[in-house]
Amino acid sequence: MFQVLRLFCYRYDRVSTFTLSYVALSYTSPDAIRYAYKLEGVDKDWNYMDQNKNVTFANLSPGEYTFKVKSTNSSGLWLDNDILTRD
Repeated sequence: MFQVLRLFCYRYDRVSTFTLSYVALSYTSPDAIRYAYKLEGVDKDWNYMDQNKNVTFANLSPGEYTFKVKSTNSSGLWLDNDILTRD
């Protein structure tokens, strides 16, 4: 099964709160997809989500962070498809 992750980052100057949205495409069973994310510099471990495709970070200190997100396939198997972005 081919998985595609799209990452949208909304960032505003002088604001330490932002939301990231992501999605893995599945035409056979989109409700079966699960997600995990990690913000390096904040999280030590992966945060496992069910079907929530948004995460909000608030009151982050100024600095450099790396956001990673990965997903399962529709059978529940974790894929080696993590995407990272650095801002």
